[in-house]
Amino acid sequence: MAVKNYDPKNIILTVGTQALGGFADGTYVEMEFDDDFFKKKVGVDGEVTRIKTNNFCGQFRFSLDQASPSNDHLSTLMLLDKASNAGVVPVSMVDKNGTTKVVSASAWVKKSPNASFSGDSENREWVIDCGQTEAFIGGHNT
Repeated sequence: MAVKNYDPKNIILTVGTQALGGFADGTYVEMEFDDDFFKKKVGVDGEVTRIKTNNFCGQFRFSLDQASPSNDHLSTLMLLDKASNAGVVPVSMVDKNGTTKVVSASAWVKKSPNASFSGDSENREWVIDCGQTEAFIGGHNT
């Protein structure tokens, strides 16, 4: 049985034209679709109808360390969007360890993360909302 390798540095999240960096430890990036792709309706006689939702929108959630310069990039996009509606950018997440790839041509910062300060470096929790999103969730090939 072959040994597979995984390196978290090979998960590349790009918002606009910038690959983000300075992720916090732990589960640092997550992608989720808003709705199920299909709904199911079961009649009284047990007959099943499958209804396609056509909602393939989703969102990325991720944590950056407060020292990460990527916080500046995302805050700039957010402020640009608030001022002129010009903060809609493409987003992609690629796993260079394997075959996973998630892309959306239309994404934006949903809201500013909470800002907290302490004697330690805090995390900044960002949410990027996406329009129609394509995803291939694959395995590792290395």
